[in-house]
Amino acid sequence: MASSVSFIVLLVITVARAASAQDRQCDVQAYRDSDCVATISFPYSCPSATVDLTNLDFLKSCTSVNLRWAYPANNLTLIMGTHQHQAFTISINNDRLMNFVSHVFRIIDDKETEVTTKDHKLIENSDSHYQIKLKLHVPPELMPYLGFVDYNMY
Repeated sequence: MASSVSFIVLLVITVARAASAQDRQCDVQAYRDSDCVATISFPYSCPSATVDLTNLDFLKSCTSVNLRWAYPANNLTLIMGTHQHQAFTISINNDRLMNFVSHVFRIIDDKETEVTTKDHKLIENSDSHYQIKLKLHVPPELMPYLGFVDYNMY
């Protein structure tokens, strides 16, 4: 009887920890590789992470950006914008993006809309806050070494 109670208590603790781990956001590391080229990474155990690219000083003056996502898995939300607070458009090289991403979601006012496409370019316009938020989803079982998010802003 005692072993059954111990098992149930252990099971409840394990389930509670797993549920809380799924809700947490994780820190993203962003490193400058060269002009307008950056590597982004976060622990594989993180189900979701966000990086605000407008806060990265080494990308502020870039209109053409190459992001390298190291060991992509799960969800990465990218926030893109300009410091001029004006409308802009991004054009993402979708051929490279879809080599490792299974779904792309646009986030506007905390509402997600799938924008996954088979077109060669994924084109998005800034919202009323002069930013673009995209959530990239990579199935955890895929686990490539490196993924590329190349885009132009205009």
